[in-house]
Amino acid sequence: MVTEPKPKRESLEKDQELISSQININGNVTGSTIIIGNENSVQNTSQEVDSEKIRDYRKVFDRAAFRTPCIFESTLVHLEAAIDDTLAAMATGSLFSRSNRLLLRIVPKSDFLDEPYKSGLERVTIYLDDLRKKAIELQNLLSHLIHQYLDVEETIESYYLIEPLIGKLIAFDSPYDKMLASLQLMDDIDRTRNLIIDEINGLLYFSSSPPLPKIPLSTEQIIQSSEPEMHYRWDKFYVDGWEHIISLLTESGNGDKTDSQ
Repeated sequence: MVTEPKPKRESLEKDQELISSQININGNVTGSTIIIGNENSVQNTSQEVDSEKIRDYRKVFDRAAFRTPCIFESTLVHLEAAIDDTLAAMATGSLFSRSNRLLLRIVPKSDFLDEPYKSGLERVTIYLDDLRKKAIELQNLLSHLIHQYLDVEETIESYYLIEPLIGKLIAFDSPYDKMLASLQLMDDIDRTRNLIIDEINGLLYFSSSPPLPKIPLSTEQIIQSSEPEMHYRWDKFYVDGWEHIISLLTESGNGDKTDSQ
């Protein structure tokens, strides 16, 4: 009977050194490592680390700029500023208020290791860029309507809320096609923010953080304004002027609730 020679102690020590070299000074494993001599393994460590890093991103997107239907937004200039602040926070790790007060520190997107987190945050950046363009497009459209149908001296910054501005434009006989175009653009803004929320919720899944809520579409809110229980939120002067817009939205299917689910 031939017995196999036992492995030399020197060889075992070299194997153990190789394994130890894959563990950094803080005790974090830098790759998927199988420990020789037992069945324990450490896998997906970069995902575990990134799932902790992503937690604070929920606070970044749990703000009015990513919760409120566009029709209920304050001035669009503030929405644009919030988008810029969010892009800057993802790049630098510092979220500032419009008054330049530090609100939160997060891990910059460049410091994430796991590919799903890196690609997910890159998609969020692309969506934020697209959202900014749509917010500017809506500002330009509404500014043109203000100058043409209301007061040439007024600007979009003159209106603290978008909803009464839209109601006033409708009440003062702005063309229905222009108003529908602005409302459809509002829905596009809401949909784009929901794409961002979907991405962030997907990344938050492994951190055991609660998901962020989706944003109802602006046109849904307008259609619901005709319901008695919603009248407390809408000035009757504006609601009465929206009847034709509501009928057009209903006929065109712009208020389909499945869009915001």
